[in-house]
Amino acid sequence: MTHTVIYRTGGTDNFQWHRVLDTYADQREAVAKKVELERAGYPAIIHLTKRLDAIGMPETFGGR
Repeated sequence: MTHTVIYRTGGTDNFQWHRVLDTYADQREAVAKKVELERAGYPAIIHLTKRLDAIGMPETFGGR
């Protein structure tokens, strides 16, 4: 099972979700990447890669 980190750029009216190209077998590595992105000012979420591939990127600002 792998994890993928996504992060958001833009404001409430012009946001866009981006996917980190790396996938993480170790969830701790995914958490570390999420923390790194959030420290840089980008809200981030960790998803199971299989689920993200099946449903696609979020369509809302909140991302859930």
